[in-house]
Amino acid sequence: MRVVRVTETGPCLWMVGLTVIGILIPRYLSATAIAILRTPDEIVAAADSKQTIEVLPGFVSSRDVCKIHKIRDHFYFAVAGYRGVVDPLTGKAADGISTVEQAVLRSYKADRSIRENVDVSERSVASFLVKNLGDLQRENPEHFKRNFSILSKTDVAFFGIESEVMVVHHLQFRAHDEPQIKIITTRWVCPGDCEDPTVTPFFLGEMYAMQIYWTETRFNKNDGLAKNAAALVDAAVAANPKAVGGPIDILRITREKSSWIMVKPECGQ
Repeated sequence: MRVVRVTETGPCLWMVGLTVIGILIPRYLSATAIAILRTPDEIVAAADSKQTIEVLPGFVSSRDVCKIHKIRDHFYFAVAGYRGVVDPLTGKAADGISTVEQAVLRSYKADRSIRENVDVSERSVASFLVKNLGDLQRENPEHFKRNFSILSKTDVAFFGIESEVMVVHHLQFRAHDEPQIKIITTRWVCPGDCEDPTVTPFFLGEMYAMQIYWTETRFNKNDGLAKNAAALVDAAVAANPKAVGGPIDILRITREKSSWIMVKPECGQ
């Protein structure tokens, strides 16, 4: 990784630098580790914090961000994989709908059930990805082709309480670019698709390291969901520390309340 330090320069050089960065408009290229554990009585979600952005080829910036987002009381979502376009200087979303998170939040309606909101969000995210990836393909075909394995994968998990039932919807969006951008969506729902309804894991982002840890270590009842979820994210951090890193945010949802067990000050909602 190359680090660039800015020293005193003339205003013209500074403006040229900003213009170059603005033209390139970096995309999220970060790995993410999100573990969600669901039982009939509670849901615990744990997420790493690191976001890395390729500002220029070979020049990467890194910052801590919030990856678990509140929609309303007892209803949250998290995103992994390609998420859209951000400002290269602040790491924040641009105006309009420039990220998957914005597509989800702007499609939400308070009078809909969780399932109804997820149905609408699925269509909204798929539409956003078709347009966003299509624009990128036209504007910078070489970058698009070179990074398609990253750009083509987006995962969104919605989780909360619906009619006193703990529910998780895991949506997997996969892009295909021949002959034009097309999005294929797959959804897993629990309860419904749970292999083990007593405790069901959902992994987003750095899935392989978390799956290996889950298979080899399995669930430790004595540690509780929060420690198990944190251990899963820690396994992903250990496997890819350059792209995944703490601190870890942990959210717990029960029928009584939703509460943060661990959270960065700027992320508690």
